[in-house]
Amino acid sequence: MGEDQPELHALVEQVIQKYAPETEASAYRQSASKTGKFVSITVTIRATSKQQIDDIYRACTASPLTRYVL
Repeated sequence: MGEDQPELHALVEQVIQKYAPETEASAYRQSASKTGKFVSITVTIRATSKQQIDDIYRACTASPLTRYVL
């Protein structure tokens, strides 16, 4: 979750392409906040290891564009 900016969407796509490249476009969902200032981006992947999940989490939380990562 973060401010609804093109850079956030690009970050999520880049991270997923790096760590789960087989993920299809249909795996992405987004939901805007009531005011439209923030967006939640959900991506469903097939994880192959805990390391993969940890790498995705670390890559997303390292960016100042993200507010929350679950």
